[in-house]
Amino acid sequence: EFNRPDDWYERLPERYGAMTAADMDSAVRRVIDPSRMTFVVVGDASVVRPQLDKLGLPVEVIAAPPAAK
Repeated sequence: EFNRPDDWYERLPERYGAMTAADMDSAVRRVIDPSRMTFVVVGDASVVRPQLDKLGLPVEVIAAPPAAK
């Protein structure tokens, strides 16, 4: 589908290893649209929520159902 050579996956670690942080950042920014992403955070809301609030992003809290007995 992508017309990649047969050894594309074998060579991938070498290609990634040669990238600088700036290279990786640039590549990611070309293909990922953060406005279309959803993050799922699992943890103690009293600890996690204040950290998320600092980001200024909308936060929706869904409480876990009670544990089965």
